[in-house]
Amino acid sequence: MATHVALPNPAAFLPGEGDFLAGVLGALSDDTPRLVYADWLDDQDDPRGPFLRDFVAALRSGDPLPPSAAFHRPWRDLVGVTLVELARGSALAARASDLLGVALPALSVHPSPEAVTGLPVGVSRYGGEPDLPAEVPWPTRASGAPLPFVGQYNLADLVASPAARGYALSGMLSVFYALGDPERDDGGEPYDGTEPEGWRPIVVPPGGPLSPRAFPAGLSPANRWPAHPITFEEALSLPDPESSAGTAAGITHDFWWHYHGMVFNGGEDQLLGHPTMPDNWYKAQQDGTHHLLAFASGSPPFAMTGDGWFRVIRLFVPADDLRIGRLDRVVQDTEPR
Repeated sequence: MATHVALPNPAAFLPGEGDFLAGVLGALSDDTPRLVYADWLDDQDDPRGPFLRDFVAALRSGDPLPPSAAFHRPWRDLVGVTLVELARGSALAARASDLLGVALPALSVHPSPEAVTGLPVGVSRYGGEPDLPAEVPWPTRASGAPLPFVGQYNLADLVASPAARGYALSGMLSVFYALGDPERDDGGEPYDGTEPEGWRPIVVPPGGPLSPRAFPAGLSPANRWPAHPITFEEALSLPDPESSAGTAAGITHDFWWHYHGMVFNGGEDQLLGHPTMPDNWYKAQQDGTHHLLAFASGSPPFAMTGDGWFRVIRLFVPADDLRIGRLDRVVQDTEPR
């Protein structure tokens, strides 16, 4: 059976370290949590302690930043080093503190480039057969046609990350969505945002038995994707430059794209944080909601870059719901091509 590690390169890797890094993330524009964290790292004889203290000193004085290449990227990203380094090299050097003040922790999502068989039940992945309780039926469209299974997110994978602190995440979130185009989808037209049954999130509480559910007979072979396990990597995300937070921080379009392309490797697939900025500044997020996840048409196994009708699908949840782990009021927004 294939093994899988969902967070292979965590920002915090020492016992007890996550609490200190979470303190930094809770007040990114405040130096004090970084200095507390640096003291703790000193006690562990970790070289990141002196570096972090020198970083804070350079932030305050405007002196050159200490070199950071010796430290792994997710850690540099979460403590704000990457963001400040990029700001210092741009016209936003004087706005570094403002940028930190509006940044939110997120997890970028990376599907395996090749399909993998023999995955254990409960692995976070795109495609394959969904792991569901026996009593949960396969969701269908209004026509009765089965919805394609997009992927599942084992929310327990995120608990160890300081980027997910403050959210009561547990269980399995599975997403079914009418992807594809009319010529390939035997279930009818792809979802256009108007049919309530065109997509379905299913949240399975932790602790219950799960088993792979075979594809139903009515599901088009074109919508039976192979399994691609996904891994997560922590980073900071920035708001859309045209949002109120982005405008207040002085974020420019060029800066946003440069930062996102560097930190997220240009990908659109993401959990939590600020939503990725849509093309043509298409407004996706509704007031009072928090970004839950996004996936793109070009990601394995969908690979519909050439003929897909959508570019990115984003799911949002009421902000208060996310804090208490309630995921039964998820809303979606589709960014068309």
